[in-house]
Amino acid sequence: MSKNNRQSERHKTLGLMSFISDGKSSFLGIVEDLSGAGLRVGQVPLDFDETVQQCKAVIHSPTGDFNIVLKPRWVEETSRGMYKTIGFQIENPPERWKEFIRDLESGASEIGFMVLDEDDA
Repeated sequence: MSKNNRQSERHKTLGLMSFISDGKSSFLGIVEDLSGAGLRVGQVPLDFDETVQQCKAVIHSPTGDFNIVLKPRWVEETSRGMYKTIGFQIENPPERWKEFIRDLESGASEIGFMVLDEDDA
């Protein structure tokens, strides 16, 4: 798994929450960045099984929730081994997700305040 193969521009975010299921349990995580094709989720408990072929997630946003299917691409332990940060590929991104990303990129999104500029990161 490698985190250097970006297909789409990533947007750093503040405050988007996710619930991710590995098929056995559901875990809360913080969306740290997102794109049309993937996202990075931090503060995922160590119990999450990143070896699964795919998992399901609900991403909570002020404009509504997104149900997406994810494929883990890379994993990094954080906070002295207490948590994981995981990079996911979105499998078959729903049209609503693509529209959400287009709105973010155009500046038309209602959640523009939650997206950091590179200078703010």
